[in-house]
Parts: sequence; C-alpha cells; structure tokens
Amino acid sequence: MIIGGRGLEERDALLLLISLSAIGRKGIRKLIKTIGSVSGVFDTDPVELFKKGLITDNARKELSAIEPLKALDNIKEQMHGDSIYFVMQYDELFPASLLHIDDPPLGLFIKGRLPSEKELLIAVIGSRKCSGYGRIFAEEIGSDLAGGGASVISGMALGIDAFALKGALDAGGTCYAVLGAGADICYPEENYDLYERIPEKGGIISEYPPKTPPLSWHFPERNRIISGLSRGIAVIEASEKSGSSITVERGLEQGKDIFALPGRADSVNSMGTNKLLQQGAKAVWKASHILEEYGIITEIRNNGPQKCHLDKLEKLVYSSLCCTPMKVDDIADITGLSLKSLYQVLVRLQIKGKAMDVGAQQYIIL
Repeated sequence: MIIGGRGLEERDALLLLISLSAIGRKGIRKLIKTIGSVSGVFDTDPVELFKKGLITDNARKELSAIEPLKALDNIKEQMHGDSIYFVMQYDELFPASLLHIDDPPLGLFIKGRLPSEKELLIAVIGSRKCSGYGRIFAEEIGSDLAGGGASVISGMALGIDAFALKGALDAGGTCYAVLGAGADICYPEENYDLYERIPEKGGIISEYPPKTPPLSWHFPERNRIISGLSRGIAVIEASEKSGSSITVERGLEQGKDIFALPGRADSVNSMGTNKLLQQGAKAVWKASHILEEYGIITEIRNNGPQKCHLDKLEKLVYSSLCCTPMKVDDIADITGLSLKSLYQVLVRLQIKGKAMDVGAQQYIIL
C-alpha cells in the first residue's frame, strides 16, 4: 500500500512527520538520509520501510493509518488557532546557533518570535524551590539585563526561571521561554501570566508539536536549546544535582560563558552554584558583571542614596554583611550587639539602601 502523500512540500512533510508519535528525531534523520527527502517518506510503502529496518512496527502501523493531507490540515488548523508557526531546520528564520549543537532540533514551533542573531541572549536559570535570596537576585538580574539591552531566556520553570523572566518583562525587556511541552501548553500552569506576556515581547519556543504533554524526558532535552540559543548562562541558585547542571554541561560543550551567583556554604540551594565557581565560572551578583563581558557598560544599580552618612553602629553592622544571606544570630555574634540593638540598626540600613531583608531573618548587603 502506497500512502497518498505525493506532492507534499518538504516543510509540510517534516511538520507531519514530527507530529507522529512513533518516530523520534533520530528515526526521522535516518529516514531522510536513506530516502533522500522528507516527502519521500510518504511516497514509500511503510511495509517496505519496516522490512528495511528504517522504522519500528508501531511506526509502520501509524504511517499506514494516516491520511497525510487530512492530518496536515488538522495540524495547521490547530496551530493557526493557537497562533503558532513552524520553522524547519534550514529555513532562513531558524537560529544559526542551533545548527551547530549536538542533536539539533529538526524544527521549532513558535508562539511570538524567535531571537535574532544580533540579540545578546542570556540564560538565567536555577532552582525551582528557590530562597528569598535567589528570588531577589533573579528578578534584579533579569530586570537589569533587560535595562542593558540583553534578552533573557529560560525554561519558564517555577522559581528562578520565572522570576528572571518576570524581572525582564517588568523592565520592558525581551524574553524567550523554551518549553518541555507543546507551545500551546502552559507548563507549569502557575506561570500562565508569563506565558501570556512573553510572546508580546519575545517568544515561546518548543521542538514538540502542539498538544504534546510535558513529559519528564522533554525537560533535559529542551535544555540543549536554551544553552544553544544563549551567549552566556547565569545560574542563580542550584543544588549540587539539579536540572541546571544539564544546561551548564550542554553550554560548556557548546562553548558558552558560565556565570554563577555565590551563596552560603551551608545552603543546599547554593551548593551547585558554589561548585561552578570552584570549577571556574565567573562570580556575578549584578547584571553589569555579565554585560561587561560583552562590552556593555551600564550604570550600577542604585537601590538607595549614593552618599549617606553611617553612624558608628551602622558601619559596624554594614561591614559584617556580604552579598550572601547572613542570619541575624550570626551578625549578632560578629558585631557583639544585642538582637534588639541589631534589629534597630538593620532597619536604619534598609532605609538608607545599604541592606536588604531576604526573609527567614537573613540579610544581605546592597
């Protein structure tokens, strides 16, 4: 039986082939290499493809049952309804940076737009269960990267990914999110506001066709696209074994710059970032540290008066703080102040823009 797929354009044939569940990227590449074109797959008897070992029996059944033109119309109608378009690997719009990564996507589904080659794209990633410290720096760095003209990209996961995107969007910046599901599916649902806002200034990107659910193995896969699109990767908070490490590994393979926010040595959320610093990542706690790597000089973020007088006790407490969260008890031990006096001084330092309460009775220097 010959499938009635003759006359399919290469783009349409690839779109249809990607949408089949029984054939993955490697299988599609194998078919294209053997047959010589994507459309040729639909002009070949699936039984012959199976006999030659080019497809599995499940793929044979799927190809035998499909009506190419009807299935294609259904896919396009669905994409149109969700404002999604498809870019195949050799289209002019397809990001050149992704052509050179290991296992490049065969095509991309986009809601919004793709980044241009001229954009400075920085991945800001980290723990889903981030601390108040991580949230503050993720939002601030996302915001200041946008203020410096850079674009922010992440996987739109809960925690650091989402806060960095929010910071950039609130600053009027451009953002991109690479999903582990179809571009028509907001995952996680808690980030629906981001999902709605991102296409207005950037784009939602996925290599999976619409209606593809967020399957567990999709998330490690999508990380190679995040790193492949970015110039640098900033890890804000991460445990020693986290999904962020996969993105960093792919980024190192791709020759990307790696940045990490220092954290407390006893913080689980900072073990991954501190390890990255030990291995040679550049320490950052301001977006300007990242932007300067690419020749962009920005004004230092001003969280308070540039010049303000500190009394003796304020200087004592200020000198004991650092960019990683310190517990009140630890600050009291260093300064020798009573908790009552220390809290009074910390309040004054916050008013003067010199310190910040990051939650859980912890403070950082500004």
